[in-house]
Amino acid sequence: MYHYFRIWLVACILAITGTVLLCSCANSGKESVHISDIEVDSTTGSIYMNDSAFSGTAWSDDEKSVSIEANAGELTKVVYYHDNGKPAMVTEPEGGVCFFSEEGRPMQDRAFFEKYRELAQKAESIMSSIRYK
Repeated sequence: MYHYFRIWLVACILAITGTVLLCSCANSGKESVHISDIEVDSTTGSIYMNDSAFSGTAWSDDEKSVSIEANAGELTKVVYYHDNGKPAMVTEPEGGVCFFSEEGRPMQDRAFFEKYRELAQKAESIMSSIRYK
């Protein structure tokens, strides 16, 4: 399972897409959860925060570039965003990866990576902050 999770994350990094519900963290007055706050079990691929299965949305430290959604420790969605806040790449375990222009139009993966190379590099850097236990 871990290997599939890791392959999926790599696909997310390489794919950067996004038709997604723009999520805001509703932590009843608490600060947003960041990707650096969560851990991934290297055996199962489950996502934890403070040794409990994580449910919710974790954001990149800048709170605008990447969001990771999980439900009861299971990864449900990773979204990379353009600078204008629109989804650039959306990836879901069962739904694959979708790519979008800054205007929100669907794009082919090759065209996306040619046009938004810097976004892919930025996403890779952010995703490398995920901690494994």
